[in-house]
Amino acid sequence: MTFPDTATPVSGPRPATHGGWLAWLTAIACLPPLGLNLMIPLDRALATDLASTPAIGMAAIGLYALGLALGQPLAGYASDGWGRRPTLVTGLAIGSVGGLLASLATDPATLLAGRTLAGLGLSVSLVVPRAVLRDLAEGASLQRGMSVISTAFAVMPAVTPVVG
Repeated sequence: MTFPDTATPVSGPRPATHGGWLAWLTAIACLPPLGLNLMIPLDRALATDLASTPAIGMAAIGLYALGLALGQPLAGYASDGWGRRPTLVTGLAIGSVGGLLASLATDPATLLAGRTLAGLGLSVSLVVPRAVLRDLAEGASLQRGMSVISTAFAVMPAVTPVVG
């Protein structure tokens, strides 16, 4: 089975005159730091609800980050091979299943499995929005778009504990 080359846009780069798509790309790109930093204020809840140790909380954060790291190259290959949208939708679905599994966990092993799966799935959020931005913009528009995404990404660790 062969896949069409969907890595390059059909109509060439488009000017970044509409910010709606940039807002969506930014929101999607902010999901991984949200998932990472949301665990920090939940440490006490984990200790009481799951009768876990601080090491389990640290492992949940570490395995999520490991999932993000291992999933990024896979997300890049999938995005180039199968297309941006299918890769993003599949990754977000996997990340949602992992997050749901972790939130419904009744034991530390289920929590750790869910967090790892969430990290693997949400790794597409670190790759695909930037690839889409490169497909849609060039020059100064591309630089502005990347700076918006990077700024929002950098602000998320400060915002997330308040949400948690």
